[in-house]
Amino acid sequence: MAIVSGSPIMIPFDATASIAQQRIVDQMPNTTSQLFPPPLACYPGLDTSALTQVNKIEQQIFGLPAASTLSNFDTNCFDTRPTYGHLNLLQLRLPFYDSRRNVSRQGVVLKRSVNSRAVLYTGEYLSSLPNLSSSGSSSLEFNANPLQYGTTNHLDHVILQYLGSIPDINVAIAFVQFVLSSVATPPAVDSALYNALDKIPTLEVAFFGSIAPSDVSFVASSFATPSDGLFFGSDEALKIRQYAINVTDTSVVWTEEAGSPKVVRDSSFNDQTFNSVWDPAFAYMHLSSEEQPNFNVDVRNITNSFEAIGKFVL
Repeated sequence: MAIVSGSPIMIPFDATASIAQQRIVDQMPNTTSQLFPPPLACYPGLDTSALTQVNKIEQQIFGLPAASTLSNFDTNCFDTRPTYGHLNLLQLRLPFYDSRRNVSRQGVVLKRSVNSRAVLYTGEYLSSLPNLSSSGSSSLEFNANPLQYGTTNHLDHVILQYLGSIPDINVAIAFVQFVLSSVATPPAVDSALYNALDKIPTLEVAFFGSIAPSDVSFVASSFATPSDGLFFGSDEALKIRQYAINVTDTSVVWTEEAGSPKVVRDSSFNDQTFNSVWDPAFAYMHLSSEEQPNFNVDVRNITNSFEAIGKFVL
């Protein structure tokens, strides 16, 4: 239970997305006094289905007033509404499994010192929103019983329900053994646990209070977009680097997949080894659509280049 309560919280966000014609990355702060990511109830343009899901939990469980449709990001509500994410018990590099489509490929990972501000519960209800085309990994219905929700200091009943929701006892045993091992990398890709990820439910988190830059441990990002195009080197990728390095004073942890054993850690704009891959990728992403086909640049080229210069680490 000590390991579980101290596991990292990851808050997903989609750096490629625009909501109500407003880019998510434009909400990233450029000073340490601003907040990110925005709470879901503060997003503009949520449709009726999304608002219904938000209000089920926020009204029935947390006793908050009903959220309503907004035309712009409402910064005044950032510190009054929870932000949704996962407790990353499997140490995955990204918020969602690679088999999931049209979901966020970026996440803010919080410092363990702020875990006490989280309410946890079994099932994925809100953390994949506003990507409404993605179905949740959990088949559980919304649980309206407040007694099935808990904090990191009162979690036994939540974990009992969580373990009981794993349909295969052998997968549950492998999961517990993995958590007890306290490793800092995802399950090995050739392990039985990795091959059974779709049987392991989400332990969702409602994180209360503003997420300040000082609360951030690092920012996780895929090299690819949700549609498997190249994200690394884009303007949105630069925004993430500026937020992580300049504002939170941490790093971007770049990965190819959620289960990748090794990652590229990006913590300085002056790292010439890293820049030897970033600069050509950035230049390529800013070529015209007529010029880009003349060059063979994709995620595989990027990862091969980082592998060749020894930038992939655990």
